[in-house]
Amino acid sequence: AESMITFFPLFGIFLGATEAFSLLLISMVGVGSMVLILPLGWLADHVNRMGLLLACVVLTMLGLLLMPHVLHNNVLALVFFFVFGGVEGMIYALGIILVGERFKGHQLAAASTAFTACWAVGTIAGPMLAGAGMDYWGADKLPLIIFGFFLLYLPLPLRSWLAQRRQTGPLPKKSSSE
Repeated sequence: AESMITFFPLFGIFLGATEAFSLLLISMVGVGSMVLILPLGWLADHVNRMGLLLACVVLTMLGLLLMPHVLHNNVLALVFFFVFGGVEGMIYALGIILVGERFKGHQLAAASTAFTACWAVGTIAGPMLAGAGMDYWGADKLPLIIFGFFLLYLPLPLRSWLAQRRQTGPLPKKSSSE
């Protein structure tokens, strides 16, 4: 998220968007993150949370690949970046929810601290690495660079979700009388 916020205006301008529109789009990411946390939080209370985390990571990765292609359609871009912000922002919220679900008492305090510290390292290292990548590969590669970060992260929720599925087994099939 920090890499996107830091460098998106450069990315947008490089692809031909105005500075004002680039800033509007990154603002839509923030608005989407604030507004969509409510329905996505409700959803997290009604579905497998690790599965939702995995879905948010995969959808964010798909969004990063689509990003350069929606930038030139103003209305589509506004909606896209709003939804992108909500889905991408839910990754942090789900991380905190999952920590609270798994740990209690003093372990919760330690786990929360570790989670926050890891997130903080990412907010510092991510933009530095993304900026270096943009210097090397070009400003238009920002989504692909961030995609690479998510690709490194993807095995963690995928592994946890698969482990949960093995423990609980497949979902029962509905009978025809239901």
